[in-house]
Amino acid sequence: MRNEFVERLRPHVNFIAVCPECEIGLGVPRDRIRIVMRKNSRRLIQLNTKKDLTGPMERFVRRYLGSLKGVDGFILKERSPSCDIKKGFFGRAVSKRFPAKVFAA
Repeated sequence: MRNEFVERLRPHVNFIAVCPECEIGLGVPRDRIRIVMRKNSRRLIQLNTKKDLTGPMERFVRRYLGSLKGVDGFILKERSPSCDIKKGFFGRAVSKRFPAKVFAA
């Protein structure tokens, strides 16, 4: 989905696109993933396969965010189990590490 504000930024910024779900090996298209609570712990679960993707996602988040230098901002996808600012594994980590540099689209 295109976002008018993001498109207006395009001539002025160097976008680096990253999909945390693809980065942990999920294909396109892919089976849905959801955040579920298990024993007081948030888990990232692929619904059809019941596969727990929490570990791979947490490792990707640590590695990727730890490698960034000179970041001016992030554009994150709302309602995504990986990228949502409030709930997503990647989005929450970005919001904590770079609190003033997040835009939700």
